[in-house]
Amino acid sequence: MAGSTEYKNKWAAENLDQLRVTVPKGKKGELDAYAKEHGYKGYADYMKTLAQKDSGINLERPLKESTL
Repeated sequence: MAGSTEYKNKWAAENLDQLRVTVPKGKKGELDAYAKEHGYKGYADYMKTLAQKDSGINLERPLKESTL
């Protein structure tokens, strides 16, 4: 699968934005544990779900061309 990582990185750069959340040391682990206890994949999934519910903006990932 030569080039697979490069393809994924190129696709992500063209189709996704990244957000960075800064919290006090040790709190990321607490957030991750809380999120998993409540059925989320982790803190990133939890934060994305909160943002989507609060804003009403659809934050689902676009489909990759190969899955169309």
